[in-house]
Amino acid sequence: MSAARRQAIREITLDVLKAARTAAEDRVYPTPILPWRRERPLPAIGVYTLDERGTPITAGVSNAGPFQLHQALELRIEVLVELETDAATTADERLRLDTCAPLDALCEQIERATRRNPNWYLPCESLDALDGWNTHQELARVDESDRRTAAATITATVSYTDIDEPEIDDKLEQVHVRVDVIDPAADPNTPPVWPPDGYPGGYPGPDGRIEVEFYVPGPEDPPFWPAEELPAGEG
Repeated sequence: MSAARRQAIREITLDVLKAARTAAEDRVYPTPILPWRRERPLPAIGVYTLDERGTPITAGVSNAGPFQLHQALELRIEVLVELETDAATTADERLRLDTCAPLDALCEQIERATRRNPNWYLPCESLDALDGWNTHQELARVDESDRRTAAATITATVSYTDIDEPEIDDKLEQVHVRVDVIDPAADPNTPPVWPPDGYPGGYPGPDGRIEVEFYVPGPEDPPFWPAEELPAGEG
């Protein structure tokens, strides 16, 4: 089901990013982090999902069998960093600072922890492919903030196949077994035939006549024999 797979992809992404020891350390959250509250430490990472699209695998979705959809899920990874500056730094000096440098470094760490890491894509058994990896960056304006912060939103489009097998609420009531014996030696209805046309016991059946017939007890029926253990050598 799509909901369970979305959750699994998010959880695995969180786990690998925490284990990767990026500059964000353990500040990896299963929620959007933008806009960021000023008192929180940086850098930080947020992981969540929003949009998912499903298209039929065949020409159209039919009720003649299980519904089969090719799902494209947008996994969002938000990144926020700060380039620390001295309080005495002037506006002109802040303009000369490359705020994107620490942001690019953390984005590369995220790429290594996911795209180059089998521990990310192999545990996602339903993840068939990575259909896209887009990065959008935003920078704090110098005239609006004395903090040199920068943010990036990575949108990883992952795809998988979702097959919805029908769930039928049914109960087995009874099993009726009818056997037309094939083994000639066990079929009393076939006459013996000797080589070269056959072998002792008869033709290799079946002949269309039922030799063995019985009903298998259902869950609420009595068994063929008592439930107590049979004596040794019997049964």
